Amino acid sequence: MSIIEDASAQMAASPGAIDAEAARSRQKVSQVIDRLESLAPTLAEEIEANEQSGKLTERTLELLRESKVPSLLIPESLGGLGMFPRDALEVLERLCQIDASMGWIGANWSSAGLMLGFLEPDVGRELLAGGQPLFGASGAPSAQAVPVDGGYKVTGAWSYGSGDLHADYVVVSAIVTDENGAPHMPDGKPIIRSFVLRGSDIVCHGNWDTLGLRATGSVDFSVDNAFVPERLVFDMRAPSRLSDRQLSGGIWVFLCMLHTSFSLGAARRLLDELALLAQRPSSRGNALVENLIFRDQLARQEIAVRSARAFVYESWDAVDAAMKAGRPVERRMVTLLRASMVHMHDVANDAATFVFSKTGGTSLRAGTLQRWVRDTLAGCQHVIVSDSIYPDVARELIGAPENLVWTPFGLAAEQ
Repeated sequence: MSIIEDASAQMAASPGAIDAEAARSRQKVSQVIDRLESLAPTLAEEIEANEQSGKLTERTLELLRESKVPSLLIPESLGGLGMFPRDALEVLERLCQIDASMGWIGANWSSAGLMLGFLEPDVGRELLAGGQPLFGASGAPSAQAVPVDGGYKVTGAWSYGSGDLHADYVVVSAIVTDENGAPHMPDGKPIIRSFVLRGSDIVCHGNWDTLGLRATGSVDFSVDNAFVPERLVFDMRAPSRLSDRQLSGGIWVFLCMLHTSFSLGAARRLLDELALLAQRPSSRGNALVENLIFRDQLARQEIAVRSARAFVYESWDAVDAAMKAGRPVERRMVTLLRASMVHMHDVANDAATFVFSKTGGTSLRAGTLQRWVRDTLAGCQHVIVSDSIYPDVARELIGAPENLVWTPFGLAAEQ
C-alpha cells in the first residue's frame, strides 16, 4: 500500500456522511457557477487589456477573488470552500468558457488548496492571514537547494511560470544538493523537494512572446540563493497533512483537473462561437449553415467534443466516488483521468483547426474567434497533455506490473 493509499484508508466515511457532504459540495458548485455567470460580462471587459499587458489586470484578479475560484480547493478548516476536485472541475470548465487565460490562471490559483495541504495547518493559516494570496508554480526540478540552518538556500531557473507576474507565493521544485552542487543521494536517488518562495524572491524574465494564452504571463523566472524555511518545504508525493478527503487524491488528480478544465472550456467555446458565425451571411450573401458539407462536419465536431467530455466525467465520477468514500485513488483511475485529459486536448486541438479552416478572414484577423483558436492551440502544446502517453495507457489497461506508477512522462517504477 502506498503512502497515499494508507492516508486515504484512514479517511473512510459512512454512506450518510458521504451523501450529506456530496450535497453540500454540489450546492457550492451551483453557487460559484451562478456567481461566475453574473460576473462574466464584467470579466469579458478585461480580456483585451489582459491580452495587451501580457498578464491579468488587477481588476480581473479582484473579480476572480470575488468569484471564489481561488478558494475552491482550500479546506473549510482554512476558510476555503473545500470542494472535491471533480466538483471544482465543473466550475473551472465554466471559467475557461469565459476566457482561456483567466481559466488557466484561475485553475492554477485554485491549486493553492493542494499546496497548503502539504504544509502544517498553522503555516497554511499564516499564508492566508492577509486574504487570498495568488500562488504560482513550476514542477520541474531545475534548481538546487542547499540545506542550511533552519531551511534551505534555493538557486535555479524555471520556464512557464503561469501567474508568477502577480504571484504572492511561487511553489518550485529543486534537487537537494551540497554547496558544490552534488546531489544528496542517501538511497542512490536524488532528493526532490518543493519550496514555497515569496513572489518577491523571484526574478521574472519578460519573454512570454507566444501564439496564444498571452494573458497568462507564463514567463521564465529565476531565483538566486533565496532562503526558504523548513516549514515551507514539502514532498509533493507525500499525502496531505490535513485530514480533508478532498485533498486525498494525490498530485495527479489535481494536475488532471487543472488541464482538463482548460480543454473542456476551450472546445465548447470554439464550437459555440462557430455556430454563431455560421448563421451570419458572408460577404457573398450565403451563411455557412446553408452548406450541407459544413453541417456534416460541424455535427461530427460536436459529437467528438461531447463524447470526449462524457469520457472525462465518466473517469472523474469514479475518482469522485472513491475520494468521497475515503478510498484510495487507484492507478487505473489515474490512467483513465490522464487518458481522458489527453484525449480531450486532442479533440480541442482538432476543433481549433476546424474552426480556423472554416471561418476565412474572420479568424485570420484579430478578434474573439482568432483569440480562441490561438489560445486553444497554445494550451494543447503543454507537455503534460502529449499523446505520447497513449502506449502507456494501453499498457496499464492490459495489465502493467504493479510496481509501475504514473510520472509526468508515463509509467515508471515507483521511486
